[in-house]
This record gives sequence, C-alpha cells and structure tokens, in this order.
Amino acid sequence: MITFPDRATHCKLKLGVAAVDFETDRFFFVTRESAEIPKDKNLTALQTLTAQLPANIADPVIIALGIDFIEQEGEFRIRSATAGLT
Repeated sequence: MITFPDRATHCKLKLGVAAVDFETDRFFFVTRESAEIPKDKNLTALQTLTAQLPANIADPVIIALGIDFIEQEGEFRIRSATAGLT
C-alpha cells in the first residue's frame, strides 16, 4: 500500500538500474517511469517497468525504485519525491 502525502492526487513509479564495474569506474544506467497512478481506490491497469541491460553483463547490478507524488491542478506537477510504503 502507498501512503500519499496531503494534497497529492497521483503518483508515478520510477525505476533506476545500473550495472557498475568498480575496477574501471564504468557503468551502464537505465531509468524508466510509469504512467500517472490516481490516488482514488479504483483499480488501475497493471504497471510494468522494464529495464534492459546489455547481454552477458558480469558486473554488479544496482536497482532503485522510487515514487514521485503529483498534485493535479490543471496540469501535472511534482509534489514530493518521498514515499510511504506499508
């Protein structure tokens, strides 16, 4: 369950995936984000975030998931980049 901050009407899931070679200081990084998800209790479509890394990568992979909260007043704007997950 996602706990929305006051006045937030929507949220977006954000995904960051990095393959890091710590010996050479090289990395490959991909980001993706979902469509806006409304705060109301109605069911929404399944959200799938896919991040493609190069084939046969042997480096450590780091994955980060975040939530941007949005307040809708005419057009969308970012409200907060913090989340409450329970």
